[in-house]
Amino acid sequence: METKKNIDVSHIWHQPSDRWIYIERKDNGLIGLNYMQGDERDLFLERFCEPDRNLSTFFNEINNKKSHPILAKLKKKCGEIEFIDEVIWIYFKSQNYS
Repeated sequence: METKKNIDVSHIWHQPSDRWIYIERKDNGLIGLNYMQGDERDLFLERFCEPDRNLSTFFNEINNKKSHPILAKLKKKCGEIEFIDEVIWIYFKSQNYS
């Protein structure tokens, strides 16, 4: 089994949503994500700088251009960080509604 290597890691402060976003890009095109609400950077760096498996799987499925061409158009229109932020909101809401 071939190991997927990281090719880039970013820590993004997204002020409009008051959150830190962790983005880990793999050499196979997949993206690992995690996030933390609030602006406590030290806490974010300590506890949230690794991919959340469920969020990352959810994002990569939505980010699949072949499966979701309308969402691919939205990503192109609003930009990658805004698109990631929107997917995080959708994921959060899906996990927190009964």
